Amino acid sequence: MNRPPGWSQPKPQKNTEQNKDKKRIDGTKSKFQIGKPIKITGIVAKPELNGRFGVIQEQLENDRYRIMIGEKTDLALKETNLKLLKQCPFQPKLNITGYLVWPHIKGVGEPSMHWVDDQKLTESFVNPFNKTGPFKYYWDQPHWHERPDFFISPVVHDCVIGSEEAMKVNRSYIMRDYETRLKELMNWKEPIMWLNTSGAADNNQMCVYWDAASKAPINDSINVRLPGADSQGCVPEMRGPVIYIEALQAKNIRSLKDPVAPNSLNWQKAEFYLKRYHKVIWDDIKEKKAAKMQRRSDLRILKVQQTFPVCKRPCKVCRNRKKELERRIKDSEAGR
Repeated sequence: MNRPPGWSQPKPQKNTEQNKDKKRIDGTKSKFQIGKPIKITGIVAKPELNGRFGVIQEQLENDRYRIMIGEKTDLALKETNLKLLKQCPFQPKLNITGYLVWPHIKGVGEPSMHWVDDQKLTESFVNPFNKTGPFKYYWDQPHWHERPDFFISPVVHDCVIGSEEAMKVNRSYIMRDYETRLKELMNWKEPIMWLNTSGAADNNQMCVYWDAASKAPINDSINVRLPGADSQGCVPEMRGPVIYIEALQAKNIRSLKDPVAPNSLNWQKAEFYLKRYHKVIWDDIKEKKAAKMQRRSDLRILKVQQTFPVCKRPCKVCRNRKKELERRIKDSEAGR
């Protein structure tokens, strides 16, 4: 069988029974499917858990579910303590809203991820790629200088010890409001930042946050999403959920009108999905062949988005986006 040049053998997806006809004790089908993000609610014994994000890992007996919350141990919660997140998967949002990406659940193809969607968090984000802004001290360091053939992928630790004034150049000071909110929202103990950019003019500049103190399972989602950085050994070990923010090269990261700043949840899900199951090998690819491969990759992203869920009662955004996807796929396949 001849395969398109540049494509590696896709990983076979195992047929899973996890989400097939899951039913409650009374025989009715459950709406809480494996891999779906939820928010915890209505717990009286431990009210500090209310409002926390989680992901359904398994349906247990007595209408309980095993919930991953990004800690060493999971929770077993009743259905009445779970609330599905209502986020339109095709509604464009600013990338700095942040995607919360959970560790991969074996047998579940659709990535477990959702918008963080917290106004305080979004408002307090400071762009670390603004080289004349608060992060200027970092970018002035020689090992942070960019070259087109070199990945800049540092874990952003504090770098200055001294007076209170001197320490204002540190990440923990610059991002203090953002990281304080992460601790409140996610129960993280040591939020830490990692950056990635190759230095190319059109490169996707991205930032990842996770809890450095987490004992949760290893999350390989960023390794999979960024195979170039991973192959160079640049991606640090991350545990539990991570916050992924990209397109920080946008001229205005806070404007939905910027052509780069916004994106949709399903588009990003498609990117994570394809990087896990359909790896592209770009090494030693000539320019003409690379362009052809890119068109195929773009077509795959369009098709995968069609397979992901829309709003329960498809909203206007979902309906319009579905029509747009059909049109773009048809045009792409026709070579237009």
